[in-house]
Amino acid sequence: MRSTTTTSLSLLLLAPTALCDFTIYAAGVGGTGITDNLNGWQVYPKTAGVIKCDIALEWIWRQGPDVSGGQYGVRCKYSEKGKTCSRAGAGDKIEVLEFNTKPRAGDTTRTHFTYYADRGGAMIDLNGKNLGTCRPVPNEHFYCGGSIGRTEGTKMLDCTSALVANDFRKPNNS
Repeated sequence: MRSTTTTSLSLLLLAPTALCDFTIYAAGVGGTGITDNLNGWQVYPKTAGVIKCDIALEWIWRQGPDVSGGQYGVRCKYSEKGKTCSRAGAGDKIEVLEFNTKPRAGDTTRTHFTYYADRGGAMIDLNGKNLGTCRPVPNEHFYCGGSIGRTEGTKMLDCTSALVANDFRKPNNS
């Protein structure tokens, strides 16, 4: 009994810092019924099933071809030729997902990493440090609101990292 307790305690002391889970969604916001949603990406704390409408965000991180340097948003490379990363896609088709957040006013903190499917789902920061892993998840959708002002999304990647969903907070003046 004592040996088991000592071994368990030793393993706990050797464990890395606490890891949290979050989920990345391809999302759309603001459709009016006449115009389409603005499409981009959202991050939520990991939940069983899809998110509930009472926590649905009303903004997105935009998607673009280059989000390096002073730019921000999400760059996504999809494995199926001629197709792009979108709510209609699937997380297992994402080869690369680069996420670069814009710091809030008075804050220099920026979350910038790239997910690589071919590296076991590794999340690599700008210094080459592995921040955690993501894995594709089956398409689960949420839809909140009516035909005007709706928010909808498709679950793409579940991630485990020291990062938390709040690290992807909305920038000021975005």
